[in-house]
Amino acid sequence: MNRLQVITPTTNPSGLPFQSAANSILNSCYPSDSPMRSKFLPSYYPFRPDKKVMESVNRRLEKLINLCRDPRVMLRNSPPYLLDILPDIADKLKRIMYAYQGCLDELFKSLYFQVFLYNLNEKCELTSKLFKEAKDKMYDDHSEPRRRLTKYSLVLSHILKDLEALFPNNKYAPEAFRITKREAADWWRENFGDSSIVSWEVFRTRLFATFGVLERSEARELQNTIDLTCNYYVSVFEFDVFVRLFQPWTNVLETWRALTIMHAGYMAFMTYDEVKAVLKKFRGHPGPGSYVYRLSCTKLGQWAIGYITENLRILQTIIQNKSLAQALLDGERDGFYLYPNGTPSQSSILTPLLRNITHTRIQVSEEQHQLYSRIGSTFEVCKICTENNKNIRLEPCGHLLCKVCLLNCQNATSGQTCPFCRLEVKSTEEIILDPFIPSNDDDVIGRHAPEVTAEVEEEEEEEKEEEDEEEEVVAEIGREVSESDSNFQDKEIDAVLAALPSASTSTDVMLCSSSIENTSDGEENAVNSPRRKRDSSSCSLRVNEPEVRIPNGPSYLTEAVEAISFDTTAFMRRSDVAGVVLEGPPLTVEVARQLLEICEGNADIAARVWRNFVPRS
Repeated sequence: MNRLQVITPTTNPSGLPFQSAANSILNSCYPSDSPMRSKFLPSYYPFRPDKKVMESVNRRLEKLINLCRDPRVMLRNSPPYLLDILPDIADKLKRIMYAYQGCLDELFKSLYFQVFLYNLNEKCELTSKLFKEAKDKMYDDHSEPRRRLTKYSLVLSHILKDLEALFPNNKYAPEAFRITKREAADWWRENFGDSSIVSWEVFRTRLFATFGVLERSEARELQNTIDLTCNYYVSVFEFDVFVRLFQPWTNVLETWRALTIMHAGYMAFMTYDEVKAVLKKFRGHPGPGSYVYRLSCTKLGQWAIGYITENLRILQTIIQNKSLAQALLDGERDGFYLYPNGTPSQSSILTPLLRNITHTRIQVSEEQHQLYSRIGSTFEVCKICTENNKNIRLEPCGHLLCKVCLLNCQNATSGQTCPFCRLEVKSTEEIILDPFIPSNDDDVIGRHAPEVTAEVEEEEEEEKEEEDEEEEVVAEIGREVSESDSNFQDKEIDAVLAALPSASTSTDVMLCSSSIENTSDGEENAVNSPRRKRDSSSCSLRVNEPEVRIPNGPSYLTEAVEAISFDTTAFMRRSDVAGVVLEGPPLTVEVARQLLEICEGNADIAARVWRNFVPRS
């Protein structure tokens, strides 16, 4: 028995009521020799592949490749190109067989692989039969057999894409495939679980139960749209392509009906060369602005629009970052897409579709708000440019960014990958972020970061105490200076500084060369600048030394005090000391030591005295 032959089931399907009705419809709609009959094979016919079946399929592939290499056929090297597709399928099959060495039974038991292999074998057989029956007509580029050959090329191209999606690393991995739209993914999982492929009958029943039943003619057209591989099954890959083309998911059938049944510009199973042939006849009338659209055969899930320009050139564009309805309406407004398939404008069909498109709103969670608040940012800001708010969601990975950065990424790289995770970007969705609003705006940190609250309060209390102490000491110095001599700041300190060693003799002065904030604008800058905790041990160390007196100074400075040995180098390196560049006597080691003596080793107070009270020129 031929192993490629369908195994006859124990129960005669034609005896079942629903199958009898299906057979009558099939016979009335499609002749016995029609290749479309293959789409209506009952889903429960078993097919048992093995090594001999694989060898037979490979032989059919080789035979078809040789037929396509006939120089008289002169296939155009443009997608879909059979001399690229067929070798790629053969190579993919060899790599899959190699990956399953020792466990081929596991591969052959897969329903998906059974359906794929049967469908591939049938399409190769039908294509080879077409060459045999068409004979010389196959060499005519405008003949009907060549048109059918183009359709078979598209179907074989879809078969390859489907296989690559479910066998990403030459291993069957349906769990690795991610449906782009989350709502559609949830629907598939609720209805079919982990299945990667279901029969058309089962799929149609569940789909109509969700969105309503279509008429018989519309149901047939819907199957032709979804079933890209023409095998009477719907794979998860085909479902994903369908949803991306006719999003949003909540109105998927309404959008499908408007764009394929009602709109004149839709072209099913067409290539770019065929689109050009269709548009050529509209160059004279209606002329520029004539257009048609089709499914892109190289980027499944995206639309391709062919149109006539002002100079009567025929160009094609792939739609990105917007729906087809939005692109067509924008193009009509700009004068590019005016006459769908040479007919008057049909914007009235497209406008209602835009009303069904609503921006998805995403609520920022409390956890996200807390996390980004700790690093001084917000969840809403785009993490690429840090300027604009996020308003685009990449699918299926779900990462967020702004539209400006999305366009920059798309222009910078030829590939469609996420800038964060490098996964393929199949679609984009405009979103609106609703920020998280705490119930008490005055205590955001206390509510969202309780472990940080105690530290913050302690630091604030210490800074307040330090500030009060500094102000008290400065006020006391000011009072004593005022009592001793009203002109103390202008005369006495100058005399003290004049008696000190010259700055040119000091070798210990070290100015800060790093980029710092200029704090020489007065008390306001000094108070508003960030404060550091006092660490007196870093600037002074008390020891017993002889009494120190400053000659010609005011009387209160000449009193005996406990001698102190200070770390003047650390004091002079402080940013709020070394950063003060004003006219007048420079800060030397001796001046620094005496400032620390006056302030009893408190480097913070000494720094403020140097900045604000030591007289300048």
